[in-house]
Amino acid sequence: MSDHHSTSRSCTMPECTRKHTAFGLCSAHYRRQIRHGSPHGGRRKNTYQIDTEDGVAFVHMHGHDGAYSGTVVVDQADLSLLAQYTWCLFARPCSPKYAATRTGGPHVLLHRLLLDLAGSSPTIEIDHRDGDGLNNRRSNLLVVDRKG
Repeated sequence: MSDHHSTSRSCTMPECTRKHTAFGLCSAHYRRQIRHGSPHGGRRKNTYQIDTEDGVAFVHMHGHDGAYSGTVVVDQADLSLLAQYTWCLFARPCSPKYAATRTGGPHVLLHRLLLDLAGSSPTIEIDHRDGDGLNNRRSNLLVVDRKG
């Protein structure tokens, strides 16, 4: 069997002895490559440009690569809360984009953090009245209890 098809190769990262799984990297280094653009890991900060108008803040978000990824809309009074975290945009399949951060555990969605519902019951949901998951003005958020 040629070395190309060998299953006993190690990760190509220095001092890593784990078995390689893809592109010469073990699963941990491969995940870092996909998530951060480097097998060494390390978060690269997203960048934001903020415009304000009449008490509304428009947070234009750019990803690690500098490409525009979306605009989050919040009340200007909530900018101090946003400044405490690093934000990213994500969408589930067939779902709108949402702004999310990590506070030491799984992702927390911006609208849940704004309404102090992070970690609350999953039956308590927040609807965006206009259907835009990036419009997080308090007047656009509606708390709904979906008890079955």
